[in-house]
Amino acid sequence: MRSAISTITDDGMVALPPEVQRQLGVGANDPVEWLIDDDGSVRVIRSNGPTLESVRGAAGSLSKPLPWDEVLKIAREDAACVTSGGHGG
Repeated sequence: MRSAISTITDDGMVALPPEVQRQLGVGANDPVEWLIDDDGSVRVIRSNGPTLESVRGAAGSLSKPLPWDEVLKIAREDAACVTSGGHGG
């Protein structure tokens, strides 16, 4: 077993040491996943989770573009439902 040391910044960020990045095959802007085992140990792996490209189009598409003020109105309504615990529809 090998070890590598990182420091947690004031805002909770952790940089992966170059050796760990090489082991995982990751670099800048690549997603990693932190796995927390029941025994309290933590593992970091290269994430196979969704990327922007993999979810492109998942929400469908509009038949025509919406005006920006309409987009903002819908976003504010959705945010209000979330903060009030309501269900939008």
